[in-house]
Amino acid sequence: RWRDGGGAPDLTAGPVRTAMLQYARTLPSWIARTMAHGSRNIAIIGLGAFGASLARQLDRFDDHVLGIDLDEARVSQLSDTLHRSLICDARDELALTEAGLGDYDVVVVATSSNLESSVLACMNARQVGARTIWAKAGSATHARILEKLGIDRLLEPEREYGEHIAHMLHNEAIGDYINLAASLYVATVRIGKRRAGKRLEELKLLERHQLHCRGLVRDDTFIACEADT
Repeated sequence: RWRDGGGAPDLTAGPVRTAMLQYARTLPSWIARTMAHGSRNIAIIGLGAFGASLARQLDRFDDHVLGIDLDEARVSQLSDTLHRSLICDARDELALTEAGLGDYDVVVVATSSNLESSVLACMNARQVGARTIWAKAGSATHARILEKLGIDRLLEPEREYGEHIAHMLHNEAIGDYINLAASLYVATVRIGKRRAGKRLEELKLLERHQLHCRGLVRDDTFIACEADT
């Protein structure tokens, strides 16, 4: 199902590569830039591939990011990018206190390769006054332990992205999609030869597939529509 739009294009006026909200792939950045209530203070524990990527993107959003890792090389790589970066052992409660972790809006424990380090980092972060903790889990057992600790948000990027890719592999017509709620998605769908040259009303998307078309992309131009006609 799709929402938002305006206009009533058909598929006969020229080559159409994609339908259904092509701008969906840029929606997260749009939300981050226009709906965030100013800059946030976010601490990231663990600057591996996941943590470093997260830190760099948050920095692009002008958030104040503190990067923490025990590996000097990882900290050094981000020292010129982040607001603050520290060589610090998150298993040491005193070290996190001195880092001022309790002053941050969110603490993200982005390390998952070492279960003990992850659990201690979460416990210590809570102990020093962290208001909100997000943590990455590396396995189902790890996830259950973090849930028992009362983590505010559990992150399972490998599982979640694997499921995301599986949907696109299973149906080659899907370019990308965003899950808004249970059974509610925004997606980009390739038209294909079978549907090319037809008006939207002929496809009967709502009647046959419970789908709403909210726009077409023709020559890199998004054409919005208000109805499935």
